[in-house]
Amino acid sequence: MTDTTQAELKRIITQEEKTVKHAKEEKPAEAEKAPQTKEAAEKAPAQVRKRTKKEEVEKPLEEKVVIVSLAKAWHAPRNKRTTIAMRELRQKLEKGFHKRAVVSGDVNKLAWSRGMHYPPRKLKLKASVFKDRVVIGPAS
Repeated sequence: MTDTTQAELKRIITQEEKTVKHAKEEKPAEAEKAPQTKEAAEKAPAQVRKRTKKEEVEKPLEEKVVIVSLAKAWHAPRNKRTTIAMRELRQKLEKGFHKRAVVSGDVNKLAWSRGMHYPPRKLKLKASVFKDRVVIGPAS
């Protein structure tokens, strides 16, 4: 191992600080470059491109209210019940609708509301069926 002097360490540190400052100055300049024409805007990355018209929101093909029993999760160890209940919920809905099930954050909060040890026995949910997936939300 070589011993470096104080002067050499200061020189190295100042060089690193200069490169960091230089890198920070370049990033905003790149972000300001926005394409002027519509064709160039379409080819540009999504984060730079400005939205000219509202993106179409995909509408569900069908909506159903479903009651899912999570009673099997109660046969699991106490510290794994809600985790297993969420897995069971997703598996049942994927099997029933034959599509990938996406569980919303509201349903997740609903299942975890009583903690890890005591998940609900049943959940009343609204399933929105899309072309390639099923989105699961709480029923109102």
